[in-house]
Amino acid sequence: MRKFEVEYGRNCPYCDERFEARRINQKFCTPRCKYTHNNRKRDKRNQVSKRVNKLIRMNYTILENLLEQQGEGRAEIPLEQLKGRGFNFTYHTHDTELKDKSKATSYYDIGLTLAGKVCTVIRLKSVA
Repeated sequence: MRKFEVEYGRNCPYCDERFEARRINQKFCTPRCKYTHNNRKRDKRNQVSKRVNKLIRMNYTILENLLEQQGEGRAEIPLEQLKGRGFNFTYHTHDTELKDKSKATSYYDIGLTLAGKVCTVIRLKSVA
């Protein structure tokens, strides 16, 4: 007698329903329970990155609107005014070194430098 034949049944980890497994390694009662369980696990893992991406996109939109209002590839805005628009300085995509060797915090293809209480927004050259 094989080990599998002495097992009487299992409980599904998703719906907790008792079922008779057809294979030794079967954990879920139905494919639907398996997919739903794994999708929820994946969604929990992705919640942090979704939240951070949302904040970065919001920052990008604020900077892009500012550049469009100025009509140029460069704009200046007081730090407090940028914060007042809902800008969050915590998250960004990368840091960029500019031609003058200064550093810019980047949000995709837009750079942001801070000099005192004035922020300079720069449209960076796209690499794509």
